[in-house]
Parts: sequence; structure tokens; C-alpha cells
Amino acid sequence: YVDPTGSPFTRLAQVVLASFRKRNLSLSPNLDQLDEDQSENSLWNGEKRLHTRQFKCLDRAAIKTREDFSENSSVPSPWKLCTVNQVEELKAVIRLIPIWFSCMLSATALSGHKLFVVPQGNSMNRHMGKSFQIPAASIPIFASISFLLWVPIYDRLIVPTVRKFTGHPRGITTLQRIGIGFFISTIELAVGGLVESKRRNVARSSGFINKPSDAIPMTVFWLAPQYFLHGLGEAFWVVGELDFFYDQLPTTMSSMAAAIYWLSSGIGHYMGTVMLVVVHRVTGHAGHGDWLRDNLNTGHLNYFFYLMGVIQVLNLGFFLVISRWYTYCKDINVPHKLESENPQKDSNL
Repeated sequence: YVDPTGSPFTRLAQVVLASFRKRNLSLSPNLDQLDEDQSENSLWNGEKRLHTRQFKCLDRAAIKTREDFSENSSVPSPWKLCTVNQVEELKAVIRLIPIWFSCMLSATALSGHKLFVVPQGNSMNRHMGKSFQIPAASIPIFASISFLLWVPIYDRLIVPTVRKFTGHPRGITTLQRIGIGFFISTIELAVGGLVESKRRNVARSSGFINKPSDAIPMTVFWLAPQYFLHGLGEAFWVVGELDFFYDQLPTTMSSMAAAIYWLSSGIGHYMGTVMLVVVHRVTGHAGHGDWLRDNLNTGHLNYFFYLMGVIQVLNLGFFLVISRWYTYCKDINVPHKLESENPQKDSNL
């Protein structure tokens, strides 16, 4: 049983307001002027976060002043004086924002790739044997198969092996796992563009350029590799993203980790739709032909895949930069008594 302690957003708002009120105060190089209240009431669900050097302006919220106390009380107002632990909670949330934004951009780049699987599949040979045809909408099942196969292989085989070399409990850090997933997704989009180029060339050479409803002499299984890569990439960056949010959010906000992931995914897919509309309108009025025509044989869907690949490459570069900047949070769980710890800087990647 845990006593109700209020909304975690209230604690974050208190830090923002307190640091703004004390914006003109100077910070000393040491931490002796900060409120390091180590009583259990000052902690958030028994969790203490070590002090970090990023976002020093927020440290002012933990500087004690006479104005923090009312005349008839020895207890400071929580909207005027915050503990270091509160400040670090807000810092942790702020540090997550660029990572969340990068994951949202990745969802944007990959959302457009899955939108055209049905028209692509319908234009290709979907026969398995003499009588059975694979439904075009079932092609993404290869991504699910890849995901389901790779996750246990990664957890049971890859992690124990890599752990022997890195010494990390998870083999690699969560940010490294997300970065690998982004890289695989970049290859996925490149493969998708190359396969679409081949499909388009086969349609032209076989006389199907103006027959979008007819199946060209090219098996639909050409689409399988890119969806295998899609599932492999998601096994890295989607699982890594969820692990990262669960691990780095303050304890009482960890239940929001899944919601934060789905928020990035949802906004990313909406942005992917916007990107699709923009490309359709811009290329349609550029005089070079619409990339995204109803007749894929006369369009340039491959160019769209390459464009999404370029966006993912830029996003990968952005992710590498912010990953080097990121400082992992180190927590001390304190069920009863709080033991002293010396603050230290965490490794980035």
C-alpha cells in the first residue's frame, strides 16, 4: 500500500515556478546551498535521484532563502523551495523529449512504407501453387514473423553473448538498441525503393505500364525482405524505446511509458499522412509527374521510399548526436533509510 501523494506533474510544476522565481540567484560551484532533504517525505515513492550537472538553471529551485518560509511556519512552501530530488525528476523528463521526438520522426518515415503494400501486392503475382492466391493485405505478416522470431533470439542468445564483452546487464544500452533499430529501418526503406524500382521496370518491359489491375510476371514474395527488415528493426527500436522510457522516467510516471510510446507512434503516423499529401501535391504540380499515382506503374513510388529513407538517415544522425548528449539517470531506492551516495556522471551510450 502506498499513500496518495498527488500528481507527479504538480511536483514538476513546482520546480519550474520555484526556479523562475529564483532566476536572479547565483549558483555556487559546490552543492552546499541546495536543499538535500533526505527524509522519506521529501522522496518520491522512496526514490532518490543523484544530482546531475545538466540544466543548472533548474537547480535554483533547491536554493534555500528566507522568502521560502512563512512567518509562522518552519516548513517551506513547496512552490518556493524544492528538493534536489524534485529537480532531478524534471531534468529526467526534459532529457527524454529529444529522444521521444526522434522516435516520432522514425514513425513518420516508416508509416508511409506500409501504406502501399496492398496496391503493390495486387499488381504482382500472388499465386502459391495453381489455385491459391496470397491476399495482398497479408504481406506484412512477414514483419510479425520476423519480430516474433527475433525477440526471443535476442533475449536468450544475443544478450548473454554480448554481456560477456560489454559487462552491461542488457548487453547494450537501450539507446544503442534504438539506434541499431533506426539503422535497420533505413536499410528497409532502401530495399523497399529498390524492389519498387524493379517492379516498375518489369511492368514496363512486360507491357503492363497501362494495366494497373493486371498482375505482372513478378512474385509478390519480392516484398518479403523489406518486411522482414521492418520486423527486425521494430524488435530493436520499439522494444528499446519502451525499455528506455520505463527505465528513465521517475518511478511514479513509469506507468505512462507505454502511453508516451503510443503518443510518439500516433503523431508519427499522422505526420506520415501529412508527408504523403505534401509529396502528392508538390510532385503533381512540378511538371515531372505525380510520384503517387493510382497507377503505380506510371508513378514513382520508389522515389517516395528513397525520400523517406533520407529522412530516416537524417533522423539517425540527429539521434546519434542527442544520444551522446544524454545522461542516464541513476536512482537509489530507499524503502526505509537513505544511504549517502556521491554523485557521478553516467556514460552516455
